Amino acid sequence: EMETYTPQEVDPHDRDVLCGRGGLTNYHPGNAWYRNMVRANRSLYKASPKHSKILVAKSICGHVLAQGSRFLECDKRSGSWFTISYKRAVDKTSQALREKDRYSEEPEIEVSHIFSQ
Repeated sequence: EMETYTPQEVDPHDRDVLCGRGGLTNYHPGNAWYRNMVRANRSLYKASPKHSKILVAKSICGHVLAQGSRFLECDKRSGSWFTISYKRAVDKTSQALREKDRYSEEPEIEVSHIFSQ
């Protein structure tokens, strides 16, 4: 089914989650808060069966939106910020949950490797 979503042009607030790579997103307060939530749920995500993983991502997105925060993306040409759809926010959150945490010191052990010996 095709998603019909119209992005809204907005001014970013501190609590918003700014999508994209780079300095601004790394230091934005909303992103630090979001990263902590992703980090806190990463082991749950990894331990969840495949069909349940999306529920972890959806619960994080739901929590962000319930705070009145938004997921935003910058249009490179205009420099304006736009909201992204819930589906894209969930996809991006799933991706963040799968990524290795660059800020964490502890090694992450894949559960599948433990059982495959």
